[in-house]
Amino acid sequence: VAIANIGGSYEDVDNSAEVEQTLEQTNECEDAECENNIEAQAQLVELAIVNDGAGGSYEDVDNSAEVEQVAEQDNECEQAGCFNEVLAQAQESGIEIINVGGGSYEDVGNSAEVEQTLKQDNECEQAGCFNEVLLQEQGSEISILNDGGTGSSYEDVDNSAEVEQTTEQQNECEQALCSNFIGGQIQLGIIEIGNGGGGSGANTYEDVSNSAEIEQTTEQKNDCEQAECENINVAQVQADLIGSYIGRS
Repeated sequence: VAIANIGGSYEDVDNSAEVEQTLEQTNECEDAECENNIEAQAQLVELAIVNDGAGGSYEDVDNSAEVEQVAEQDNECEQAGCFNEVLAQAQESGIEIINVGGGSYEDVGNSAEVEQTLKQDNECEQAGCFNEVLLQEQGSEISILNDGGTGSSYEDVDNSAEVEQTTEQQNECEQALCSNFIGGQIQLGIIEIGNGGGGSGANTYEDVSNSAEIEQTTEQKNDCEQAECENINVAQVQADLIGSYIGRS
């Protein structure tokens, strides 16, 4: 997905791009076994928002980009087993928000978010509940750049970037075994936020804010009355890089 505004000055401009992938599975069973299975959920997304003023100015410009991948599995069982299984959930995404051209930047907001979520839930009365994720993998890169060149001014500029990866597993069991298992959760996140380009010593900056966040979360929960409960997480890996600057030569 690409959004481009080329030439001139920009005032009261809103650019928004969103890509969402959702998968939901649910069962309600009384006397029979319930099972949800996802062999592979894959998402590959590239988003670009470019404002090229070529010497113009930016005032009240909002740029927003979001990529989301969601998988949800839910079972309600009375007398038979409940199973949720995901073999692989993979997300590869890149977001670029670029404002270039000499001039001034006033009341400019740039926001980029990448989210990957996997939820598994079982409610069992007399049978076992099992949640299993073999692999959840996320690779995300976000770049936000405001580059006015030499002699530009930046006032009330807000830049925000967030990458989030979440896995949640929950069981409620009365008389049978409950188990949550994660084979691997892997996250690679890169965020770069920049204001000012070459010759930045001649530029002015007032109320410029850069915010970057990368988060990886795993939650495993069992509520058991008369049965054994276990949570297993074999590997959780996170490798991230964040770069941020306001003015540099």
